[in-house]
Amino acid sequence: MVKRSKLAIGGAALLAVGLLVSTQVVSQEKGPAKEEGQGNWMEMMAKWQAMGATGPEHKKLVGMVGTWETESRMWMMPGMEPIVSKGTAEIRLIFDGRFIEQRYKCGEGEQAFEGLGYEGYDRIKKQYVSVWLDSQSTGIFMSYGQMDESGKVCTYHGKMDDPFTGEKDKVVKSVAREINKDKAVFEMYDKRPGVGEFKSMEITYTRKK
Repeated sequence: MVKRSKLAIGGAALLAVGLLVSTQVVSQEKGPAKEEGQGNWMEMMAKWQAMGATGPEHKKLVGMVGTWETESRMWMMPGMEPIVSKGTAEIRLIFDGRFIEQRYKCGEGEQAFEGLGYEGYDRIKKQYVSVWLDSQSTGIFMSYGQMDESGKVCTYHGKMDDPFTGEKDKVVKSVAREINKDKAVFEMYDKRPGVGEFKSMEITYTRKK
C-alpha cells in the first residue's frame, strides 16, 4: 500500500509539472506551428485550460465564505430526541475561487469534533463535488450534487461505509439549502432496515455578525 501511495503521489506531481510546462509553452508560442502536430497539442491544452477555469457555478459557492455559528441536530433513529450541539465554521475560497474550504468545530472535551470539507464544481462531470473528513472517522466521504432550478438547493449523493451496520458503499443523500445570505441549512439522510429513509442530521449555519 505504501509503495502504491508513493507512486500515486509521484504521478500526480509529474502531471502537475507537465501541465505547468505545457501551459508555459502554449503561452509563449506566437508564430505558426513549426512541428507537425503542434497545433493539435495547443488545441488540447486550450481545452484543458478552459475546463480548469471557474464558471458561474463556482460563484454560487462564494456566498458561503465567512464565519458562521452552527447548531447541529442528530437523530440515531426516527422519533428519537435529537442530540444538539453548537459550533462554528470558517469557510474560505482556495485556488482562485475553484473551491471552498470549510473548517468545522463543535462540542467540548471528549465530545469535541472537528471536520474539514472541500466543495467545488467539476466542469467535466457538470456536478458539484464535496469531500469531507473529520476527527471521528478514518474514512473520506465524497459525494456529487446537482443544483435545482432555484439555484438555492443542491442535492448530493455519495457512498460511505456504515459503522453501525457494517454495510459497505452505502448510498447516502445530503441536501444543502440556502435560506438567505446569512442563513443556510445542511441536511443528511440515512436508511435503516425496516425504517427506510429518514433525516439523521441537520446543521443550521447562521452568519456571525
